[in-house]
Amino acid sequence: MRKKIDGLLSKLATKEQVIQTIQAAIRGEILLAADFLDFVQQRTNLPNVQQEVLLSDKEQEILQLVAQGCTNKAIASAIGVTQRTVENYLSKLFVKLNVESRAEAVIVAKEKAWIN
Repeated sequence: MRKKIDGLLSKLATKEQVIQTIQAAIRGEILLAADFLDFVQQRTNLPNVQQEVLLSDKEQEILQLVAQGCTNKAIASAIGVTQRTVENYLSKLFVKLNVESRAEAVIVAKEKAWIN
């Protein structure tokens, strides 16, 4: 916000959302999607507050394959989903684990004994 953001859009924004965001920016307003606000809230939780993170079997399987060095394409093939689905799983996992990379996710998963 210090860099003067005039608007924020998801790359999946609809035409209507793009138009609304541009109109808000022209009025000097900032229009933010609710899911973005949820993301910010999750990322800004106090670090000393311990929250229990639960991973699904699929998420654990994906982390195991990431730890083995598999690419998103290889993971998609191994678990029978599209590469985009794997990317979505990883994005959600990064938020859940409060990490920014595959390597960090693997480290956290190993520390929590979710993977070998």
